[in-house]
Amino acid sequence: MTTESAAEARAARKKAGLTQQQSADLLGVHLRSWQRWESGEHEMSPAYLEMFLFLSKKPAVHNEPAADIDRETE
Repeated sequence: MTTESAAEARAARKKAGLTQQQSADLLGVHLRSWQRWESGEHEMSPAYLEMFLFLSKKPAVHNEPAADIDRETE
């Protein structure tokens, strides 16, 4: 069973040139979670999908897990 969010996540991942592992790392989730979302086994929350769409368009963070991104402070 493939949901709209599953198809959207898969398409966005492929467009960004990321593996499933890189996509999971980008959001700070387990690989299996990403696989379940992409297969439609579980529906991806709209918040995760929006965050992935945003982060996957930023080339500087493609290979950095969300927890490891260095954020600047003023």
